[in-house]
Amino acid sequence: MNGHGNSIEPMREQQPTDLVIETGAPEEFGFPENPSMHEYQCWHNQERVLGAIRKTGTMHSAAEAAGLSIWALDKWVRTDKYGFKKRRELALQVYQDMLDAEIDRRAVEGIDKSIYYKGEKVDTVKEYSDNLLMFRRKKLDPSYRDNYTPTVNPQDIKVTSITFNFPPGFQPPPGSQWPARKPVPEAEVRELPEGNDGNG
Repeated sequence: MNGHGNSIEPMREQQPTDLVIETGAPEEFGFPENPSMHEYQCWHNQERVLGAIRKTGTMHSAAEAAGLSIWALDKWVRTDKYGFKKRRELALQVYQDMLDAEIDRRAVEGIDKSIYYKGEKVDTVKEYSDNLLMFRRKKLDPSYRDNYTPTVNPQDIKVTSITFNFPPGFQPPPGSQWPARKPVPEAEVRELPEGNDGNG
């Protein structure tokens, strides 16, 4: 270890038999069958960085933990050395899954919160996060999102009836198959004298 307690110690003289395989078989990403020490060291450094990305989710902290510069990581991304882009995506997905699991734990299972009185712990209560639960739900189910507009597939629409609203006075053309509009009976409304309920 170097000066940082949680840093990864830079690689010492190691043999290719120590090849770290975290993101898949090296040959799947163009790693040579008989690698040179330089090629082996590059793969090993990439795996250390990807291992740190799985824990932190960021390139900068991963580079620092592996004792490398961010420029080395940038070069791997630009050249896609040994499929680094794909392997980085897989590492970030692991980190995302870890965050989702932690959100579920805090929102559904809850966390124990200590209660103190006069500086002494007197009890523990279970605390849940409604906000985390809602954010998790929105991610999994789009209908919970703000301003959600459902998409309708035209093939899912079945016409069961058609209603025509004709304007007042509309007359179908002579000889057409359209049913004639039935006249709406008009009603006269008038006030009845006081005491007359209309039944007498």
